[in-house]
Amino acid sequence: MTTNKLYRAILLLCATVAVMSFLSCATDEEDDTILEEVVIQPEPKKPSPPPGPDWADNIITIRTGRYQTGLQLLQALDNKWNFAARRRMRWDLADPDFPMSKSPGGVVDVTIVTLLEAGFKKPVTIHQIRERYRELGYRPLTLEEAVELRLQFTDQPDSSEKKPTEQERHWSYFFVLISEEDAEFLLGDILLLYRSSYRREFGEEFGIAPTSAGRRKFNPFSVLEPSHFSLIRDMNELPISFACVKVK
Repeated sequence: MTTNKLYRAILLLCATVAVMSFLSCATDEEDDTILEEVVIQPEPKKPSPPPGPDWADNIITIRTGRYQTGLQLLQALDNKWNFAARRRMRWDLADPDFPMSKSPGGVVDVTIVTLLEAGFKKPVTIHQIRERYRELGYRPLTLEEAVELRLQFTDQPDSSEKKPTEQERHWSYFFVLISEEDAEFLLGDILLLYRSSYRREFGEEFGIAPTSAGRRKFNPFSVLEPSHFSLIRDMNELPISFACVKVK
């Protein structure tokens, strides 16, 4: 009798252990299932926006020292089919005395400053502009830097666009401030850099052209209309943005 009770007790204990083990496994599986359900999958990465134009921060960084003569600069311009140097500029570049830097080269940060930003409220001469910009901590570009700017500024906005933003307007056609010595060499006071497809039958043009200001005055409030680009007659219609270099 006692043996039977002991035997039953052992069977009951084994059954209890088996049931507990089963319940434990089931609970673990259930916990794993719950954990799997609450795992948050990472969101897919959004594609990075395309980079903005070089001039978006109002600075164009150019490299200098890539060429040894003005003629090499001219040949570099000619190798770009839609880059153009006006006739007088071509003569100056081909001149053996074209001023080139003797330094090994480096990088130059070119920026745009309007006459209004320089504090002018009335028409001013190129001499007054040079003086004011130097007072504000800017210097003129050398002729080599100006031509390199033309060569390297390949994403210049098109001045022929009908609804440009203010920043696009400033960068699509602007004057390059040059020193008195370089102006004397060019027989022109400033350079004009532009991109235009006004005459679309000939394709767009990335141009650089010397311009004589003489005693004429620049109106800080004037704006050149792109449709009149190739018909410039009055200096007051010319763009009033000047490229220069911030002195560090």
